[in-house]
Amino acid sequence: MGGCLSVSVSCEKVADSFSQWLCVKASYIHNLEENLRDLETAMEELKARRDDLSTRVDNEEMKGLRKLSEVQNTLIHGFRNLLERF
Repeated sequence: MGGCLSVSVSCEKVADSFSQWLCVKASYIHNLEENLRDLETAMEELKARRDDLSTRVDNEEMKGLRKLSEVQNTLIHGFRNLLERF
């Protein structure tokens, strides 16, 4: 005939998993302001790196060197795409 499948999950295990999930979500929300500050700090560092790279490229161009296409692409598209996300 047919087989019988029995699944047994304790209520305690389900409650424990749910409470762990809930703690993770609550921690994320609780740290939202700190996360935002960290993101803003990282954004400022990224802008500073962009500016430093642009200055270095300008200095080298004044010496008669040409920038690589990869550098040009990063300056135009790479940083812009990252900055637009924020």
